[in-house]
Amino acid sequence: MVKLMNCPLCGGRHPEGTTFCNVVWAEISQITPATTRSAQDDTEVEKSISGTAICPCCGAIGNTNEECWQCGTPVGASGNSFVAIHFPSARSIQIAYGETVTIGRESSNKDVAAAARHYDTISRKHCVITVDESGNYISVIDCGSTNGTRIPELDHPITAGTKHQLSLPTRIQLGTSIELTIDKEP
Repeated sequence: MVKLMNCPLCGGRHPEGTTFCNVVWAEISQITPATTRSAQDDTEVEKSISGTAICPCCGAIGNTNEECWQCGTPVGASGNSFVAIHFPSARSIQIAYGETVTIGRESSNKDVAAAARHYDTISRKHCVITVDESGNYISVIDCGSTNGTRIPELDHPITAGTKHQLSLPTRIQLGTSIELTIDKEP
């Protein structure tokens, strides 16, 4: 079992002896309250580290196709087939089988961020959707959003950090009124 330590600025938990905080994107000895990272920084790191990926929910660095060591969110890899996430604005986003994407106004996926910016009730990092390798189902995890994430099987918002598996096609509701439809691309 990995021993964890608390980061002096972000309060996150990192493996003991870590010298780099992946939440504020700085060396722990150089952390100041003004030090932050952008979604573009995340994308560059994801491209530069083969076999590793950044958790779209909490920002921890981990191995592709494994669950995040910090929050348990699946960290996926791209496939060749796609599902579509349809926003109420009629904008659709393609997500590859096996891929994990954050839905939110500050998603590292520029298309998702652009679609989500139109809705005040969608948080910066609202939820994480992972498409399984076969494209038959998705997993949804709420990232502690302000207005909650709802799924068809429950009459209340899902608990932040809890994974829910849904068969496709399906719907999820962000906040009180934003409904996303998710289905396989033909």
